Amino acid sequence: MQEEQYISGAFWYYNIDLSVRYEIQMKDTVDGILLQKAMDTAMQRFPYLKKRLIESSTSFHLVDNDLPVVVLNTHEPVHLCAAETNYHLFCLSYFDDSIFFDNSHALFDGRGRSAVLHSLIYYYCKFRYGVEIEMPGVKLVGSPVDPMEYDDPYFREIPSPASCLPDYKEPTDVMFLPSMGLVRTSKTQIHHVRINEKQLMALCKSSDATPNTAITLLMCRAIHKLHPSSDKSIAAGIYCDLRSCLKTGQTHKPLVTAPLLEYSPDMYDLDFAEQNTIMRGKLMLATDESNLLKVSRELKDWSLKVNALPTSKEKIAAAHKMWEDAVRGRTFAVSYSGRSNFGTCDQYLKAFFPQVSAFIMGLLIEITTADGWFYVTFIQEWKEDVYFNAFLKEIVSFGIDFDLLYSSEESRAIYKLQQ
Repeated sequence: MQEEQYISGAFWYYNIDLSVRYEIQMKDTVDGILLQKAMDTAMQRFPYLKKRLIESSTSFHLVDNDLPVVVLNTHEPVHLCAAETNYHLFCLSYFDDSIFFDNSHALFDGRGRSAVLHSLIYYYCKFRYGVEIEMPGVKLVGSPVDPMEYDDPYFREIPSPASCLPDYKEPTDVMFLPSMGLVRTSKTQIHHVRINEKQLMALCKSSDATPNTAITLLMCRAIHKLHPSSDKSIAAGIYCDLRSCLKTGQTHKPLVTAPLLEYSPDMYDLDFAEQNTIMRGKLMLATDESNLLKVSRELKDWSLKVNALPTSKEKIAAAHKMWEDAVRGRTFAVSYSGRSNFGTCDQYLKAFFPQVSAFIMGLLIEITTADGWFYVTFIQEWKEDVYFNAFLKEIVSFGIDFDLLYSSEESRAIYKLQQ
């Protein structure tokens, strides 16, 4: 079956190079044969994800792909939609004790990706350790496939909001860090740290915060201390899910947006708890159903206009411009995936965090929770560690411990801070 049209994923299809890698670090060396068996088994539950992207002069098309999803023995970046990955939009690779899951955002976002990852880890641990696994909510072979799992809500009329809250007004004239003079744009650099979960949650409990708003606010405070006299807004793009307002909770389709939350001058002199209360209020308004439905209508309208452009080249150019405008219109972005509950498989996992995303411009902070830690990944488009180190100093000032897991540009300042 050929899928001739797509709406909710149009932005990502025409930004097909926007791929994401997740690393699952196991406590034992990965068995590649059993990992392939786990992938083959898991894909029996998700046949609708086996697709191939075909480009013509006028558009992109998704067609069914009967080739197996490959498992490669390498830690090097892989090429999706190419021969080495059987032309799929995602694949697995492994090296030593790590499993890498590369995937195109055109196929699914974090919620859609989670279902596949959980099924994969379930079967791998079952085969690797010869035990029965308990994992709440995991989708397994033989369980029914609900058509809502591949639903595109933008083919339907977007419902009218029931709320009467005012429209959320986003800040303008926003600080873009590469233009602030402290860093020089270069290839993507990453830092992986883990933050003590109990300590961060204690801070949240004492300051009216959530992990999402607390980490966002800590980064805002760090940036403000580096640029105290700037008259530009510090604005964090907070990725959030549109599924709830569109009544399509099971779909794998990419349905995310990132409203901007401003760390405004009237917050600078307040204590951390007061700042968090304000930030949570802004987030609640920005993510109220009425405002998310407004965003959904805007995204659908944009997708329809881009789909109507006559050539693939024009569609790609429009999608690239939208991405650049979004990134340059924010100071940084935060994506919080929440807790990854792998059930009894947790005893075999050491860590779970995002890896390199080469498409990022500016700064993206990815957060996951597992095994008593918040895993925080800084993906930045510069070598200098000035903003990363400023964030670490901020969390240390609140008595929160961290461990540096990996840094593509190891900095002496980081190690000095830990001593």
